[in-house]
Amino acid sequence: MAILKFGLLALSAVLVAVAGIAATSRGEEPSGKTDYYEKLCQLVSSRRRPPAPASSQALVIDPQSAVAGVRRGASCRDIVKVWGKPNRINMYYDGVLDLCYYGGMVFSLQGNKLFRVNVQGIEGARTVGGLALGSTTEVVRRVMGKATIVDESAAGLDWTYKSRGHRLGVVFFAGKVACIRIEWE
Repeated sequence: MAILKFGLLALSAVLVAVAGIAATSRGEEPSGKTDYYEKLCQLVSSRRRPPAPASSQALVIDPQSAVAGVRRGASCRDIVKVWGKPNRINMYYDGVLDLCYYGGMVFSLQGNKLFRVNVQGIEGARTVGGLALGSTTEVVRRVMGKATIVDESAAGLDWTYKSRGHRLGVVFFAGKVACIRIEWE
């Protein structure tokens, strides 16, 4: 029963955050008069190509502070200001909200605070150290050194580099970087 109550409270908090974002993305102030589901649907875009973020740092991945023009700890509203409306929103029972953009950018929030970003399919995205999507395992080893955690499964190869305050994950497909993941603590 306690888990169900927590899940409902978490979902309620996510819907309140999303409702405010829907109004903000239209240039309005949030109000309690519109149905949450209506506001949720208004937040999602149907475009079929990656958006052109407003920031000039849109393709830079700095694990210490920002990814794709969005700073660590950013709110849902901050992400929408930079990237526009997402193509899909995933909500999970533990209160995690994923803003998914066509092309493969996923911003994960908990408590309306950005804690993880997955970058895949965004041409030109690279870390400040020079690691890029499409890099080979040799390039990753040269740029990043030895991985802290190596996970090899049927799905592919996943290298994780732990650092102070964050983890950087590199997922390989067919010997090349397919996804760069940043998770802040």
